[in-house]
Amino acid sequence: MDDTSAYYVWEVTGKPVRVRFSNEAMERVLNEAMRGLGLLPRRGAEVGGLLIGTVEPGEVATTRIEDIVPVPIEYAFGPFYAFSERDKKDFGETMRQWERSAERPLHAVGFYRSHMQDQLALGQHDLWLFSNYFRDASDVALLIRPRAMRASTAGFFIREQWQIRAEASYLEFPMRSQGRAARAVSQAEVTPPAQEAAPALPADVPVDVPLPSFLNVPPPEEGKRKWAWNWKWWKRAVEEQPAVEPIEIEQQPEQPERPRQPLWTSWWVQVPILAGLLMVDGLLGFVSARQFRPPAVRPAAAPRDPYTLSLMVVEYGDNLCLTWDRYAPAIVQAQKAVLSISDGDHNQTLDVELPALQSPGFGVTYHRMTDRVKFRLEVFMRSRRSVSETWELGANATSASEVGRPVR
Repeated sequence: MDDTSAYYVWEVTGKPVRVRFSNEAMERVLNEAMRGLGLLPRRGAEVGGLLIGTVEPGEVATTRIEDIVPVPIEYAFGPFYAFSERDKKDFGETMRQWERSAERPLHAVGFYRSHMQDQLALGQHDLWLFSNYFRDASDVALLIRPRAMRASTAGFFIREQWQIRAEASYLEFPMRSQGRAARAVSQAEVTPPAQEAAPALPADVPVDVPLPSFLNVPPPEEGKRKWAWNWKWWKRAVEEQPAVEPIEIEQQPEQPERPRQPLWTSWWVQVPILAGLLMVDGLLGFVSARQFRPPAVRPAAAPRDPYTLSLMVVEYGDNLCLTWDRYAPAIVQAQKAVLSISDGDHNQTLDVELPALQSPGFGVTYHRMTDRVKFRLEVFMRSRRSVSETWELGANATSASEVGRPVR
């Protein structure tokens, strides 16, 4: 941390970009990420926006981040920071307001996004956002993993020879609230104000008025109890009081004593008794109704199909978001899974890890290049059998389930 300039310096030896992250901008980013953490219970929702600053060119370019601009979305695809068509339009308008120009000292130098998964890695949507809106070699992307009970972590992603290392950041760092710097206090602020002089007595009030004799006594000696001296003072004050002539009081005729009413006739006793009787009556009626009511018949839950994965794809623009049923019997008993993607003449195969396969809220977002896209998810179970399901663009995925034979 550079205390003299209040910047955090993110630098990796041999990399073409250095980032100087101001404490104020870090505080705002962390507050935004914690706000997204409280939008939904348990995992929260992702938030994002623009990183605002300047760029100093050189052999190692220095990207300064001075502020942020949050860009909210409508969360059309769940709690992820993924754009709908309306979100793309709003993000593009915000980018145009912060384009680099000679009249504007600060401009957009990258984007930030909170990340709810355990591993900080750029997804397909992040790569699309990086390549479409931030094409300068010094632009950066920032992912923040907010934590409520411990320090949050973050990492920058940069371009290196126009390639982006998306699977992990070169350097992750902790993000903590910096707070406000303490204000210096001058000597004038700590000096107590002068006490005002007591107001003078009026001229007509005598000053040398003698005290009564019972108050004009020496202070108590050391070692004697204070209450004993106070008792002597009280005894002397009573003895020196002037005598008061007794006053004759005319005695009233005695009235006959009222007969004492029984205790149970009082409202203070009757009201609690009535309230208790009503509660007992209601409780007995409830118990009787429960005994004579026929038991409710609950329909049996339909058994799950053990040979289906329930693949579902949501299309937004050229992006396809693939999800599946995490509670399907095949996925619960899975040992590994393989996802095959066919896009026209381009084919690729991905190994899906078990935590990601069985984690709620995880999905695969793919940016298609043609109109002929096919997903095939094959799950290998502990019983040495496999279940696969395919989805094609414009086809019905539920009719393409297959059950593999045991591997010998």
